[in-house]
Amino acid sequence: MNAESPLPRKRAARLLAPGIWGIGLLGLSGLGVFPGVELAARFADADGLSAAYAAQLASSQWAMAWALLAAGVLARAGRPLVGRLRGSPALDRGWPVLVAAAGFAGAWAVQSGLFGNVPHITDATSHWFQARIFAAGKLAAPAPPCPAAFFQHNVVVGLQGLWHTKYFPGQALWLIWPLRLVMMPLAFALFLAGAHRIVARHFDRPAAHATVALLAASPLLLLLAGSFMSHTTLLMWMAGVWAFGLQAADAENPGRAFGFAAAAGFCGGMGVLTRAHDAALAGLAIAGFIWFSRPARPFRFVPILAGGLAGAALPLGFLLFWNHRLYGSFWASGYHWAGAATQSQTPIIRDTLGFSDGFSAARALKQTFWTALRLNQALLGWPAALPLLAPALLWRPVRRGNWICLAAAGGLYLPYFFFHYYGFELEARYA
Repeated sequence: MNAESPLPRKRAARLLAPGIWGIGLLGLSGLGVFPGVELAARFADADGLSAAYAAQLASSQWAMAWALLAAGVLARAGRPLVGRLRGSPALDRGWPVLVAAAGFAGAWAVQSGLFGNVPHITDATSHWFQARIFAAGKLAAPAPPCPAAFFQHNVVVGLQGLWHTKYFPGQALWLIWPLRLVMMPLAFALFLAGAHRIVARHFDRPAAHATVALLAASPLLLLLAGSFMSHTTLLMWMAGVWAFGLQAADAENPGRAFGFAAAAGFCGGMGVLTRAHDAALAGLAIAGFIWFSRPARPFRFVPILAGGLAGAALPLGFLLFWNHRLYGSFWASGYHWAGAATQSQTPIIRDTLGFSDGFSAARALKQTFWTALRLNQALLGWPAALPLLAPALLWRPVRRGNWICLAAAGGLYLPYFFFHYYGFELEARYA
């Protein structure tokens, strides 16, 4: 039995080869069979799918078929070249720097060439507005004499006569005004560098090389990195938490453990200062990964805890000061969650979490499907990238880490299933 066991695996690997799937999709497309159109029609409203949307889905299937076929050919033809590249120590050492530089250049190209170095979404204009206030050396500007004329639903004209962003101030602090045009490409480059270290620690360097290359080429990440939104900045800070946290866990003496933990704590505090809810969710997942991948020796709990608290003290202290100065309470914020007291003279979007008359379970399912479709198109720029998760998870050898990563991704998205807004600007940014 043992001698014959590799044969079924080889056959399964051939069946999962991208070229085979490409040929199959070409056949279905040629016959006019488009499963994506049928699936989308089941989730559509009573009016059904528009002709333009159905045509786009069909076009995506054709593109996916040719992409898979090309991937199969390239995988076979490029295997010797990849082997030679992996055998080059200089390229192995320099790859993270090259990819980070490419990510910086790509984000800069999107920001300047596509967006004209101007924020286009109300969230981003709110951060930009607050960054200009910080550049003047103030926490807030005086409220305008006629607030209604300056209405922007992500900017607070406070009851105490102060004018400022509704968001936590981390993104505005990152947009250092003299350097504001390079800060988002820099955040993307630092995120890629941190991601490489994290993947190399949990998997291996070839996996890290491939991961950061895909991240650097992701249209979704490039759009976010060029948009002055806070998502890329949060990714940078949380990658810092993870990378420094791993080094703290691996440290061989208490002093180094304290230092790396302080760096991780500072990054975590800045993550909370940037996007508090996302940072809290990601922090739980990161803590789990670090805990279960720690070395066999005793965990240096005391210096790591002390370092983390010391590092987080400055950003979290500033957040409490910000809340108290602008809203009169350490625990108030401008997010205006349902049930919270009004903080602005002008209307602010009232965020909700959970089902209501205006947001049913059926609506949540529909939004999840929309998000998956948009992520499918935008994550890697491929017409249908998500189905490739199946063969990636099933290929031998099966890695438990792959399934843990998938479960963590699902866990991070779960709270957004109950969130009333799915963020259609810049594709599936809530995924």
